[in-house]
Amino acid sequence: MASSGVMMFYHLGEDLVKTMHEWMGLLFVGAIVLHLLNHWAPFSRYFKSKQAVAIVILVFAVAGTWMVSSSVGGGSEHPAKQLMKQVQQAPLTRVAALQGESEQDLVQRLQAAGVQVESAQQTLTELARTNQKHPTELLSLVLGNP
Repeated sequence: MASSGVMMFYHLGEDLVKTMHEWMGLLFVGAIVLHLLNHWAPFSRYFKSKQAVAIVILVFAVAGTWMVSSSVGGGSEHPAKQLMKQVQQAPLTRVAALQGESEQDLVQRLQAAGVQVESAQQTLTELARTNQKHPTELLSLVLGNP
């Protein structure tokens, strides 16, 4: 869970681990419920302490505040993700300029990798759709990471 969570946080192989991470998370929740049922007496004694109750309230308050702030304007997408979307939606002419190369070189590199490119005015998102590839896969090709 830790390794797939870190991978998802840094958007590394997200497509590979997301489903596994979600299902393993549900299995962990089930294990926690079974553990609580099996150890109910000591668990319930824990909450007789005011300090324990305060800690639980603090954890829920922080988590709730985080979720609310993320959903109400303050939690826009990560800037790196926003930049990736902008690059994927820009024409290849602009992407080439961003890379410091000619659009012909970029088009040739994509074509050499098996990507059908009709025009340098196409975006990586359009190319991904027409070539049945994921946009991040094409972005990796553009950045020189085949």
